[in-house]
Amino acid sequence: MSTILKVLHVRNKIDYWQHSSGSKGESSLDIKFYINAFVKRFWIIVAFVIISVIVSLYISSYLLVPLYESSASLYVSQDEAVAGTLYTNIMGEQMLAKSYKELIVSQSVILEVLEELGYSDLDAKSLASSISADVKNNTSLIVISVRNSSPIRAKEITEKLVEVFMEKATHFAGNGSLTLLDNAQLPEHPAYPNVKNNTAIALLAAIIISCLIILALEFFDDSIKDPVIAERMTKLDFIGFITDKQNDNAYKAVVSKIILHATSKSAKLFTVLGFESSEENGSIASNTAMILTDSNFKVLLVDCDFKNPQIHKHFFGVELKSFDGMEFNKLKQFVQRSKLTDNLDILTFENKKTGSLKLISSIEFDSFLKESKSQYDFIIISTPPLKYSIESSVIPSMVDGVFIVAKSNVTKQAQMAELISSLKKFDSEILGFVINKARKLPNKSKKKGQLDSTSSLLNTKA
Repeated sequence: MSTILKVLHVRNKIDYWQHSSGSKGESSLDIKFYINAFVKRFWIIVAFVIISVIVSLYISSYLLVPLYESSASLYVSQDEAVAGTLYTNIMGEQMLAKSYKELIVSQSVILEVLEELGYSDLDAKSLASSISADVKNNTSLIVISVRNSSPIRAKEITEKLVEVFMEKATHFAGNGSLTLLDNAQLPEHPAYPNVKNNTAIALLAAIIISCLIILALEFFDDSIKDPVIAERMTKLDFIGFITDKQNDNAYKAVVSKIILHATSKSAKLFTVLGFESSEENGSIASNTAMILTDSNFKVLLVDCDFKNPQIHKHFFGVELKSFDGMEFNKLKQFVQRSKLTDNLDILTFENKKTGSLKLISSIEFDSFLKESKSQYDFIIISTPPLKYSIESSVIPSMVDGVFIVAKSNVTKQAQMAELISSLKKFDSEILGFVINKARKLPNKSKKKGQLDSTSSLLNTKA
């Protein structure tokens, strides 16, 4: 099942990208989508860059043996006796320079250099690999370079190589002559490794690789974050984003849905289903209830997370009482009036012994809800997180409408699909979903009149 969902996720994302490239406005949204992806995972780029630069510097500075390079340059010219036209002379000198280049690294030259220098720790193969001879483009200039871990040896080998080569070149091509332009110098700094170049290459490679990783993670990430893809996958209405910013547009959209549904179907009982945390569900349910009271609706807010209640943290003066018995008919005793408005009552208590499922499934709890329908315009229920609780799967069958809360970049599409499938089995009315992009979690209020610091609407009301 999960494999099929992942395949559908990739196909939906490809279709979305192809569709979004069709119009200028949607292309702009697509660009923002990628920018957000890189911003969200910018730490990957930073981590790769830091690690790559440190590793490059360490290898270049401590693991690689530094090599010093000494160079000499020779000018090749033809004898006057064979001189012809200017073009013929230039071509002849260039051909002669290419022949000399091969002679420089020949076995006879290498062996004689070794013999005269007397280096016992250096063989012909190693010496040949440290020598380079280059003919400058379209010239008759030969540059001979030698690399060695010792700057003195690099200079000595270069000088001896030039000496032996010039002697043999006279016998090899009698119609040419060599002129030493630049003598070998004692190098002061290593030519290899080039720390700056290596670091720059490591930096560029780290940025490219990390960007490719981010794109791959984003492409195969099936978490809920983009409403277009989520709507296509769930076939549900996207209501809005909940953010850290001081706005309540998403909550107002939820309330509009509630009122519209209530008008058309005489519905009163609604629940907020979230996957990740009780704090998230409690915050969204509390904000929704407060907006309903703004329109003079009388609202009952019920916290059904009896093991880990959260709603009392959003309202100053609301006490969390303990209820460990089996006398469910006493639920009314735990209903408290909000100090913010007379239109809001709150049912919250802690019960860790009886078990939430047993209480929610009881006849007394069902009777309490039915009786409350006659006393309140709306009843908003906050559930435990679906991720950790079975009680949340029971409540939707008891209510008139369900709102799903998906945590941005956390809730998986497979989770959403499984929940929707379960809700349809109970014939639950799913009114839509919101995407929670808020990073902060609610904190308990500390002074009178101060509510949840991260709950934008409640701050306004306070």
